[in-house]
Amino acid sequence: MAQGFRGTETVIIDSRRNEKGIVYYTSLSDYGKLYSVGKNGLLRNKISDKAVYNLKMYDGYVYYQDKEDNYIYKANDEEGETAVIRKTSDMLAVEDGYLYYQETDGRKKNYGVLY
Repeated sequence: MAQGFRGTETVIIDSRRNEKGIVYYTSLSDYGKLYSVGKNGLLRNKISDKAVYNLKMYDGYVYYQDKEDNYIYKANDEEGETAVIRKTSDMLAVEDGYLYYQETDGRKKNYGVLY
C-alpha cells in the first residue's frame, strides 16, 4: 500500500468509442449522465441529462437505457438524443442493425421474452 493512501476507491468506466474517435461515457460525478469527448480529451459535450447505463455503439450512435424509465435511447454529437423504444426494458444488445431487448412491465410479467 502506498504511503499516504487512505482506504480504497472504486472506479467504474462505462464508455464506447465511435469510428470518428469520439468516446461516449457516463459520468459518475454527474449522476450517470451521458457525455462525449473527442480525441485527446478535447470537445467534452453533455449528451443526456438522464442517468444512463448499458452503453452500446452501432453505426455512429451510442445506444443506452435510462435508469429511471428503462426506455432505450440513441444519441450522437450531431443529432442529439432520441428515444427508440418507449417501453420498459431489462437488457439491450445491438447487432447488425437490429436492437434486441427484453420488454417488462415493471413486475417482470414478460420477463425473458426477447424482442
